[in-house]
Amino acid sequence: MIGTLVVDEAGQAQPQMVLGSLFRSRRAIIVGDPKQIQPVVTDELILLRKAYDDDDLKPYKKKTLSVQGVADGMNLFGTYLDNASDYPDWVGCPLIVHRRCISPMYDISNEISYNGIMKQQTRFPKLV
Repeated sequence: MIGTLVVDEAGQAQPQMVLGSLFRSRRAIIVGDPKQIQPVVTDELILLRKAYDDDDLKPYKKKTLSVQGVADGMNLFGTYLDNASDYPDWVGCPLIVHRRCISPMYDISNEISYNGIMKQQTRFPKLV
């Protein structure tokens, strides 16, 4: 039995990759960014499509479905992010405080991917 399972970079993992661990854990913390790299698909897609013939499993046929996407779909708390379509993306409990980059990289990614909702908290480098 696993007490708490932490899945980091969950936007890059397909749901079937964590099923065994999730089944054995009491609780899970799923952390990822759906605006970053899509799932890394290593399985034969034709085989997966045949395996998921059941109507209940059709949502899992999508090549871009990730652990993060499934977790977001079950999360009651979150927000919608615009994706230039009529159906914005639901993101559960988005992290909106950014602590890694300074301008201009922060400004560019905040505008393009996050529609300006991120708050910059990166400390500026000390000048020697």
